[in-house]
Amino acid sequence: MAQAPPLSTNPLAVDEGARPGLVMLVGFFLAHTLLWVSLIFSFSGKDRVSFASLGAQGTPWIRQFVIPLLLVLAFQLVMIRTARWKRSVWHEPARTTRRWLIVFPALMLLLAFVSHVTSGMPEVDGSYLVGMTATVALVGITEELTFRGILLVGGRRTFPHEWQVVVFTGALFGLFHLPNVLLGAALGATLFQVVQTALIGTTFYALRRVTGLLVPCMVLHAVYDWLVLIGKA
Repeated sequence: MAQAPPLSTNPLAVDEGARPGLVMLVGFFLAHTLLWVSLIFSFSGKDRVSFASLGAQGTPWIRQFVIPLLLVLAFQLVMIRTARWKRSVWHEPARTTRRWLIVFPALMLLLAFVSHVTSGMPEVDGSYLVGMTATVALVGITEELTFRGILLVGGRRTFPHEWQVVVFTGALFGLFHLPNVLLGAALGATLFQVVQTALIGTTFYALRRVTGLLVPCMVLHAVYDWLVLIGKA
């Protein structure tokens, strides 16, 4: 009988459920990415918005984003159930004592809020607010569930050092936004976004380590995206 691979020496690794390897983690990342992109194109009609127009009034939020994101969330929940990671995905095994790390997510939120205040609140109808808010909420939930949840937990059981896990999840978080070129984004701007998003991912990681929970990362992610998108309405 084949033996399970040994638990990683990473002190934050939790011995719960399946013990993934690098191939499994990258495969899950690719499956999430391909599923998300294919669903966007499958559910989008002739009024599908390009990346440059994302956030503009008239964006078909429910069909182009909310429905695909709900299906992605269902896929993630199946993955968590299959891997039996119901506790470790949502909770840190030990909160960091470096409480000063909270400065980074606080600064990120402050900069987004300042940008929102200076640009002013546009006039939008109720359907726009409902659709956009539902979209950013689901983006925050699904992206954090994958990158600061599933891949973080699995990465800790694959890499012996925590800094390797941070680099691994941050890099994949950045690459997850590379398919934006398929939505009409310029290649140069997309490559810049990949690097920028990878760095932002470390901010969400810091919030999880300080609070000990995944949910605050989801909330910060959603609020940040909401502040960015409302300025494009």
